[in-house]
Amino acid sequence: MDDYNDFDIQTNTAFEVAMCIFYAIIWLAAIIGNGFIIYIVLKEKRMQTVTNFFILNLAVGDLLMAVLCIPFTFVADLLLHYWPFGSFMCVIVGYSQVVSVFISAYTLIAISIDRYRAILHPLRSRITKMNTKLVLIIIWFISLATPLPTAILTKLQHLQQNSTHLTCMEDWDDNNKRYYYSMALMLLQYIFPLTVLIYTYMRIAVVVFAKQTPGEAEDQRDQRIRASKRKMIKMMMLCVLSYALCWLPLNTITLIGDQMPDIWTHRYIILIWICSHWLAMSHSSYNPIIIFTMNAKFRLSLIQLFAKRRRSQQSIRTATL
Repeated sequence: MDDYNDFDIQTNTAFEVAMCIFYAIIWLAAIIGNGFIIYIVLKEKRMQTVTNFFILNLAVGDLLMAVLCIPFTFVADLLLHYWPFGSFMCVIVGYSQVVSVFISAYTLIAISIDRYRAILHPLRSRITKMNTKLVLIIIWFISLATPLPTAILTKLQHLQQNSTHLTCMEDWDDNNKRYYYSMALMLLQYIFPLTVLIYTYMRIAVVVFAKQTPGEAEDQRDQRIRASKRKMIKMMMLCVLSYALCWLPLNTITLIGDQMPDIWTHRYIILIWICSHWLAMSHSSYNPIIIFTMNAKFRLSLIQLFAKRRRSQQSIRTATL
């Protein structure tokens, strides 16, 4: 964001309190939810499947967003209206936000391609755990390398002449270059991934959700397998939908702002930007909710984790009596 305007947000206590609550909710939900997913996959051998390793990677990316982006940008953009955390964190926060988005987008692509191969080409060999690790390395390499211009060009700048307050933003010598870079990021981390995801899941949906062919009998085992596939595909389609809806407003307003810088002087732009930013940041908390709600194995593991902790606490209390 290139500038801040007043809009009355700085004096609108009710709005600031409401946004503090909203940001705190998504921050806690993202840390707790993704933390549980990471713990369950790493701790339980039976949960270490190819798909769950990809889900683990999603959780790591979302946790990165929650730890390095949500609290810092919230304090700077909403509470203080300037950047107080120094030049090092300015670079780290801006860069890690883009990295996290790439991790989410390309991990979702990896999951969709894995499901696509398993359902549309069941006779082909499945991806191995070793190959999964290689795919994850490639995802991280792309995610770290592609947004390097953000890390290089992000720096502290004075909000206004003779002002001691600083803002954290990319320093481009030409607005056209800024626009082309933003457009490239949107294509690579939003439009291209969504195109692949829509294609793969539409093909998958035709197979998984199609009505049974007349005269084709299904035993109970086949029915259970089909139902399990449907639940998995519904879960991943919801993850894709949440990604698409959450990041669209912020991507759009950023792209428009790079092309038409005067938009940042609009009276209500700060309100629109903060709401769009909150929606984008909130995405980091939705995947765990979707996964624990729709995946019985993750839900059972979470219940068992709490039950084990409760038994442990009861044993400690009994021992101290």
